[in-house]
Amino acid sequence: MNLEKPRSLWNKGFIALLITQFTVAFNDNAFRWLLVPIGKEYANDDLIRFLGGAFLIVPFLLWTSIAGYVTDRFSRRNVIICCKLVEMLLLFVAIGVICLGPAIGVKSSYETMPVKVIILLGIMFLLGSQAAFFSPSKYGTIPDLVPETSISAANGIVSMLTMLAGVSGQVLGGYIFFWTTIYDNNLPTGIPGGERVWITAIILLGAAMIGLLSSFFIPKMKAAAPDAKFPSNPFLQTGRDLAALFSHRKLFIVSIAAAFFWGLAALAQNNIDKFATEFLMVQQQHITVLVAVLTIGIGIGAVLCGLFSGKRIELGLVPIGALGMGLFIFILGFTPSYATEVKAGYGPPLALPYLFATGMMLLAGLWAGLYDIPLAAYIQEKSPITQRGRMIAAYNFMTFSAMLLFIGLGLVSAKFFEMFCEHPSLIIWIVIGVITIIVSIILANWFKAPLIIFTCRILLHIIYRPKIAGIENIPQEGGAVLISNRIGLINVFMLYIVCQRNVRFFAVESMIPNFFGSCADETGLIKIQPNNLKCIVEAIRTAKEALKNGEIVGIFTEKEFTQNCKIKELSPSCVSILNGREYIPIITCHIEGLQDSASNNCNSDNKKIKNIFWRLKNKVIITFKSQTEK
Repeated sequence: MNLEKPRSLWNKGFIALLITQFTVAFNDNAFRWLLVPIGKEYANDDLIRFLGGAFLIVPFLLWTSIAGYVTDRFSRRNVIICCKLVEMLLLFVAIGVICLGPAIGVKSSYETMPVKVIILLGIMFLLGSQAAFFSPSKYGTIPDLVPETSISAANGIVSMLTMLAGVSGQVLGGYIFFWTTIYDNNLPTGIPGGERVWITAIILLGAAMIGLLSSFFIPKMKAAAPDAKFPSNPFLQTGRDLAALFSHRKLFIVSIAAAFFWGLAALAQNNIDKFATEFLMVQQQHITVLVAVLTIGIGIGAVLCGLFSGKRIELGLVPIGALGMGLFIFILGFTPSYATEVKAGYGPPLALPYLFATGMMLLAGLWAGLYDIPLAAYIQEKSPITQRGRMIAAYNFMTFSAMLLFIGLGLVSAKFFEMFCEHPSLIIWIVIGVITIIVSIILANWFKAPLIIFTCRILLHIIYRPKIAGIENIPQEGGAVLISNRIGLINVFMLYIVCQRNVRFFAVESMIPNFFGSCADETGLIKIQPNNLKCIVEAIRTAKEALKNGEIVGIFTEKEFTQNCKIKELSPSCVSILNGREYIPIITCHIEGLQDSASNNCNSDNKKIKNIFWRLKNKVIITFKSQTEK
């Protein structure tokens, strides 16, 4: 780990990691989508699409436990540098193989696939292997490179750049094939990808060199678990890692949701190629533009996710993102066809079908960005520090298992639907959309509490638009006591709007509506029964334990605040909680403007509707003040 935790998000180490990660994702995708069109000239298109994805994914399944061990046992910086060196060597060999024959139409002794394509698939497997070791080191490094409160934002940036790198690689992979292939009557001929290979070398090797140089600027780190033992049985260790992940129920559920997303992404990526080739009838360089638009949409969604989340991890966005994603993928299955018959390779990219598909890709990607970012951030931040490498390795195993399963299902589905319709890719879009909508309903149940809290937070923010002063007085880490004036239940949600850290409030159990029961459990609300001494003692004990664990405990008080938001006298409960912990900071929170609002007077008689709307216009001011200040 770093000797000193960075105080800002945009520090040298994090920027270096972003550049390094970008080049890895770029080269993996560029090479894959250079390999796929080359392979399609020699073998079945659906088979090559499947193998191109499978040979990149399978290494993540084979080396998961070993990659987790390496991530914890050695310096993650050194692992990243070694991965970049291996990547450069593999790409150098791959470029040499691409130059070799045979020409299109010339079969090898294998009849169905030339040795050249088999070797390139082998290199794809090795590139996937180095990426399998790079991934847990990359994700495990993020919490050490940025402040704790910036982990969610850092993940959003990493995910956005990863998506951008992926789409850039896929787009350029298609264009590299176009630039390095001779075309006759709009169809490739000669040695596909074997002309002007200096273009391939400049792009792929140049990106690898930039990534290698940037990796040296990542700060030196100590191994997280230098005494970790090499897994003698990698598959058994994978089972243990999965069991460790399963023991943390919330982490396991989040991992399942993330695995579904990446499985869906892998299937969509292959189906886009089939959809564009067989239905839109466009050339390879136009196919990758569709993926580019989809990924740009995901990047926009990631930015919006960061804006909606602030410094929190908003799991409530996950079911919302799934629903939107499913709807637009479903609509994609009804893409209009061309008015007249179009031959392969002659599909006009400015025609209605192509433009319609582009728009749906952008919108589906936007909602996908809202879906994925909170999941990745939650897994990184909530994983136990000493097991973070193992947890991420198990998460990767689930993710890539789902990706392999989904692209396999895509291959089977394509063959199955071909028996019933002319364009199976459209049916696949419809099926994916329906399944995703169903999944969004399941996720809404899994993440019910975060969804309710997020919805209430957004609504209250829109209605009241509170003005905040002194928010910097709330410590970014460590235990603290937050004392707020009592107005009503809305206070709790109002404070959840502005406090970037979770606050464990005291609340009378009988006053908590059943509808918010799951929210109370999610936020760790400390329930009390005023007439039950045993319950009060247990609540105080829970609060003390929370402070010991570095959490914030919130108390609503009837005590009077001074004009400068100082509290004149601590309540007996607060004194009991702080007994022996006088070093714990105390922050007062004074909320004004809510006492006259419609939300707190909804039960009043003779309330006119126009009066309600007038009261909603009240200015809400929330002031935080440290009690240690003079």
